[in-house]
Amino acid sequence: MKDTGTGAAPNKHTYEDRVVGPDGLRVIQCQTCRFAHQYPIPDAGELADLYKAHFWEDHKPEALHEFIEQRDWWAMTHTDWLTMLHAHSPGVAHLLDMGCGYGYFAHAADAMGWMVHGVDISPKAVSYAKDVVPAANFYCRPWEEHKGRYQAVSALWLIEHLTDPQAFLSKARSWLDDDGLLLIVTPNEWTEAQRLADEKAANPRWWIHPTHVNYFTFETMETMLERNGFRVVDKMTTYPMENFIHIGFDYTADNGVGRICHRMVEQIEQRADQKARMKSYRSLAEQDEGRDMVILAKKHGDG
Repeated sequence: MKDTGTGAAPNKHTYEDRVVGPDGLRVIQCQTCRFAHQYPIPDAGELADLYKAHFWEDHKPEALHEFIEQRDWWAMTHTDWLTMLHAHSPGVAHLLDMGCGYGYFAHAADAMGWMVHGVDISPKAVSYAKDVVPAANFYCRPWEEHKGRYQAVSALWLIEHLTDPQAFLSKARSWLDDDGLLLIVTPNEWTEAQRLADEKAANPRWWIHPTHVNYFTFETMETMLERNGFRVVDKMTTYPMENFIHIGFDYTADNGVGRICHRMVEQIEQRADQKARMKSYRSLAEQDEGRDMVILAKKHGDG
């Protein structure tokens, strides 16, 4: 069927299936865009106001405390992803961290020798990031307004929030040198583990969130990247947290259970050596599983 949508995406969305999440939030498997997204698409201006003014306070009030509490684990995780980046890069150079948040990925990149530039729309986040990485350059502005040239661009848990992710990829190409690298981290949806967990969870479809406009699988993300002038050169994933629901730890009903589950994952990962850890998550990505996809793509062609 065909419907008329709103927002920055194409006006007409053709879809074959849809999912209704919490509070009636509707997500369609869009045949026009070739990935799933909210329908109707939220207003871009309203979302920008949210992220600029009170996203962290209203939707992520504990994020900073958790970052600090898990600092060692985050440093290890970010180092793994940067190691993947290094494997495909001729050397460290200028890296743009778009949607830099509180600056912890920028901190890891700086520690590995990258000349870091961070952009975020939140004044609060940018102010904090400047203290976390004094050597980096941070800018408080929308991604649409940023200009510059870099050898690598990172976008961690950003693209799912955007009303027009393909416009973002076009902009990312303009920031990148020829053969530049784009690192994307975003939730991995509609996995088999998620489907099975959905049948047991106290709050089914907990993963549909009002601030998440887009919902990707490895296949739809890789297809979108290819259509927009990128070639995937490496990929990993993160631990499939849904497995805890399978064995009775239902974190959808209790955030405290979620924190316990996450601490178990942290301990397991920190006891593994880097080579084994990265090999395991590369293997899981080949199966299209894992809670988040970690994708490294190279700019190519004319787009």
